[in-house]
Amino acid sequence: SLASATTLDLMADMALLQAQFPELAPEVVVRMATLGGAQALGMADLGAIEPGRRADLAFVPAGEAPADPLRFLTSGAAQAGPLPA
Repeated sequence: SLASATTLDLMADMALLQAQFPELAPEVVVRMATLGGAQALGMADLGAIEPGRRADLAFVPAGEAPADPLRFLTSGAAQAGPLPA
């Protein structure tokens, strides 16, 4: 909600959380943003890629394959891009 954040940019929120709490493992931050968000909203069929859940996927382009994809997602370097044509 814009009532509690300056943007609705999930990538920026994850980067800020990771910066403020560097002891959190990136996988914890990503889980909070995906499965945790779905659970908080009562959307039991979203938030994870597994049988019985709806496929609601996004991608984040990277110049090259990151050595640690989860750390990349929470580093602030990841920016959601437009869908390819």
